[in-house]
Amino acid sequence: MNAFYDSLMQRLEAIKTVAGFSDKEMEVLLNFKRISQAELDVDGQKYQSYRVLHSEALGPGKGGIRFHPDVNIDEVKSLALVMS
Repeated sequence: MNAFYDSLMQRLEAIKTVAGFSDKEMEVLLNFKRISQAELDVDGQKYQSYRVLHSEALGPGKGGIRFHPDVNIDEVKSLALVMS
């Protein structure tokens, strides 16, 4: 896991309590529209890449995108969720 992702999940849990969200509403909030992953080869160097789109509920969505040797899917999911 990732510290940013863990922190975001804790904040969402607190928001759930304060806002009175049901488990079903939280499930919708934590469901991502699209997750793509690929391996990029740049000058012989391999990079894991991710593109995550959280939601298109309010129109075209902007998501997280990263490619770096140290990136992981939780980091990019966190970025996409924050952008929503």
